[in-house]
Amino acid sequence: MTELEMLRQEIDRVDGAIVPLLLERFEIVRRIGDVKKAAGLPVCNPAREEAVLAKVAALAPDEATANALRLVYTQVMTAAKALEK
Repeated sequence: MTELEMLRQEIDRVDGAIVPLLLERFEIVRRIGDVKKAAGLPVCNPAREEAVLAKVAALAPDEATANALRLVYTQVMTAAKALEK
């Protein structure tokens, strides 16, 4: 097995760990959507979204990785909002 193949296997392993966590996050988002509907609250909460982006960016070891995490989480939250409706 080449180094490239081994690294791709590592990516596959990491993806196998990430997907169940995203599914869990999406299920929680659906429940949040139910709570918001019952309370008459809007789906979008820009202040909360900015707080989440700041929190994940702060976990990054450098600015380039922080920017990458902001991009990823922006997409995650966009998908989540669609589920929340």
